[in-house]
Amino acid sequence: MAKIFAAASMQKIENFIKDFIKVKDFSELKIPLIINATDLSTGKEIVFNEGNLADAIRASINFPGYFAPKKIENRYLVDGGLVNPVPISLLQDYGVDVIIISNTYGRKTKIKENPNLLDVVKQSVDIMQSELSYAKINGCQIKKLIVIEPDVGDFDLFDFSHNSEIIRLGEYAAKAKMDEIEKEVK
Repeated sequence: MAKIFAAASMQKIENFIKDFIKVKDFSELKIPLIINATDLSTGKEIVFNEGNLADAIRASINFPGYFAPKKIENRYLVDGGLVNPVPISLLQDYGVDVIIISNTYGRKTKIKENPNLLDVVKQSVDIMQSELSYAKINGCQIKKLIVIEPDVGDFDLFDFSHNSEIIRLGEYAAKAKMDEIEKEVK
């Protein structure tokens, strides 16, 4: 069964986020940022675009059952991908003309022989998020939508040991779309 990260481990992750991003508040960012999370009590999407940046990131990365939820204002928050894995709909309200997204939910991870309970849960979540992400992409009202889809199907959702290779695959997929991107952002 997956290990739920203890409070001490989560504190390490929070410290890493704070050290990595170097700013404390959304207002300090040069480019506006929107982050989503899911309220476990209501199932509703919670949107962050102001306030403590590290808290918003920490809330947004909480994969249910793997990371402990982040409590903010009496709400327990988990990964925004539960309800909106490709949150392009949030950008429509900000008058964005062109959206460039990286969608990794299209992956079709092979299920291993004799899958255990965790394998089944992870594959099931992958399938649900893939279907939901394509529904969100297909429902996008913005005319100029560029979708970059790195071929990361050989990697497990929790595979953090191959980050360099996964990043390279993302870069390769983005380079394949550069002509389209340059045409739209000029």
